Amino acid sequence: MEEWCTDQADAVLKQRGIVVDKSDRRKLAWAVTAVTQRASLTRKAAAQGESLDVGQHPIAPQTFPSSAMAARAMQDFR
Repeated sequence: MEEWCTDQADAVLKQRGIVVDKSDRRKLAWAVTAVTQRASLTRKAAAQGESLDVGQHPIAPQTFPSSAMAARAMQDFR
């Protein structure tokens, strides 16, 4: 999994022509891991017929912002 996430991070960097140091490459790979985990938890919940905001998931309540927080952050970003 670690290798796959690092490969995905490298692909994004290459596609966008971005050069980073090892530390930033690791941070991006970690972000890929977090997004993959969130998608996995969401798909699992959907498969079980649950409606789940991953940000409120009991396993990782501090790991991801809620959907409302993410939407607000995107508005602030623009």
